[in-house]
Amino acid sequence: MAGTYGEAVTDEELTNLIAQGIMNSTGDWLNSSDLTRERLKATYEYAGVPMEHLTPQGVSTIVDTGTTEVIEAYTAVLSDLFLNNQKLARFVPYDDSPGAYKAAKDASNIVNYCIFKKNKGWEILQTWMKAALLWKNSVIRWDYVEISNTSWKNMSRLTKLNSMRSWRIQV
Repeated sequence: MAGTYGEAVTDEELTNLIAQGIMNSTGDWLNSSDLTRERLKATYEYAGVPMEHLTPQGVSTIVDTGTTEVIEAYTAVLSDLFLNNQKLARFVPYDDSPGAYKAAKDASNIVNYCIFKKNKGWEILQTWMKAALLWKNSVIRWDYVEISNTSWKNMSRLTKLNSMRSWRIQV
């Protein structure tokens, strides 16, 4: 069975597993939608909105904020554990050679730089954790997009140390 622990899967198999998980997350068990109802209830509880099961039965319109407090507390704890050092990615060297250790360290640094410095990794991951706690399911999709439409301009610059020198600048 593709997707079992420790078994390699192709990109297509991974995409199919994710799509199947998303389809199953709507909770279609005998034409009921238990997970969808649970998510809606959790959203009302988190927002403190007196709707559906939180509709007051007489005296008070105050809604308990216990769900909000628990979600926020766990989000803070998980964020501190996973994201505090801004080193989410850690690559393992492919062998014991110095080159392998350097390559693994470089790959880890590049991925962490792309997540936390070039993108809003902290915000995205924190929102992902909160959504997972609140709605029992959360997905992040990151794509590597290579931009290939570059143009070049040749420019000349005169400095005190060098005579006329041509610089090639990427625009």
